[in-house]
Amino acid sequence: GGAPLKPPEVFDAPFSAEVVDSGKIQDEQQARTVPDVFKEVTGASVQKTSPGHGGSPYIRGFTGYRNLLLIDGIRFNNSLFRDGPVQYWNLVDAFLIDRMDVIRGPSSVMYGSDSIGGTVYVHTRDPEIGGPEAAFHGRTYYRYGSADDSHTARQEVSGSVDSLGVSLGLTYRDFNDLDGGRSLGLMPNTGYDEYDGDAKVV
Repeated sequence: GGAPLKPPEVFDAPFSAEVVDSGKIQDEQQARTVPDVFKEVTGASVQKTSPGHGGSPYIRGFTGYRNLLLIDGIRFNNSLFRDGPVQYWNLVDAFLIDRMDVIRGPSSVMYGSDSIGGTVYVHTRDPEIGGPEAAFHGRTYYRYGSADDSHTARQEVSGSVDSLGVSLGLTYRDFNDLDGGRSLGLMPNTGYDEYDGDAKVV
């Protein structure tokens, strides 16, 4: 409970931090999951058993509840979560992210004693506010991957009146078994389906 925690002032902060924006996540990395983003974050890594397991990020050598995930200032995980590698962060749709601030190292003074390894502050997309007139916006995204014969589709709709904005989003992903190429061939049981939905009111 409680009020949302404030985002870090990354460029003035007295700690090691990095900003990852939606362009890098969706266009450059084409990350399947939030943990996949950490493959290219300095001082972090991700442990994955298979493509279907979301993965558990390691920041400064810590994982599980020793890393804190905040979504618009609301705590996602807490000390009741398992301390070893977990798949919880996979439950957050990567398409929600507008920007992600990664704080490496302890930041317990600001965010609580469970942020020993690091803190990740996710800023979600805000609906566009169009002024006193009613306004509606939409965004459609589709991606096909040949290595796993995958389909990813995302539909977003947002509307606003005066200073009230609402956005809705739906994501569908169909990942089939990975084709490892000539020597490996098709890898069974690596495919899965994913359904995500989100709503935001500002």
